[in-house]
Amino acid sequence: MTKKDTKTTFRFSRTDTIVAPASAVGGGSLAVIRVAGENSISIVNKVFAGKNLGKLPGYTGSFGRITEDDGSVIDEVIVFIFRSPHSYSGEDMVEISCHGTVIAVEKIIDRLLSVGARVAEPGEFTKRAFLNEKMDLTQAEAIADLISAESELAYNNANRQLEGVLKSHIEELIGQLKQVAGNLELELDFSEEDISFVNPMQVISQIDEILRKLAYLDNSFNAAKVLKEGIKLAIVGKPNTGKSS
Repeated sequence: MTKKDTKTTFRFSRTDTIVAPASAVGGGSLAVIRVAGENSISIVNKVFAGKNLGKLPGYTGSFGRITEDDGSVIDEVIVFIFRSPHSYSGEDMVEISCHGTVIAVEKIIDRLLSVGARVAEPGEFTKRAFLNEKMDLTQAEAIADLISAESELAYNNANRQLEGVLKSHIEELIGQLKQVAGNLELELDFSEEDISFVNPMQVISQIDEILRKLAYLDNSFNAAKVLKEGIKLAIVGKPNTGKSS
């Protein structure tokens, strides 16, 4: 991939077909390149020598070769097809498993750029997954935390968030707030009729419960932040007392 390609600023479009490495590039035996967008299958099909990808069902893999315009082989690959909405981003998607050398990855991406794809912006696959309602913001954030986790505790915490634990807490709170708001609106609508539908003590109890749950989430956030970022700690003492050890 050229420096010009990687530095170009793109205007976000949900109709573009985007491509980027989905694995760390350099030195591995295998690498994965992800292509997503409504034309992803047809674009990869243009450079793929093998079965017609357009006729393959979702969750299907096919062996073949990525070729240059003159037919010369860039690399032998296995292509996996994911059809909308059953993919990570919720749209048609292709994953290309190729050899892990930087040269192979760059040449394949350059080839895909030449037939209509563009380089994905940082986090754009996850952004599209959010826009296509495959995940909410808490789960999208968990993806980044999962990738950057440096301890088992941080990894497990990110996994729980990705599974929707935080999402379920927030949805429960939203439901309770809507119930309180609805009861108060009903009370206000009939305030001039001297009719009461709501027990004030019950409303106070509901609000207290909501505040307790919010306090719990606040505390859990601070704990998760420690797991994610660690604690900055200074070891202070007299010389030669074992601080280094």
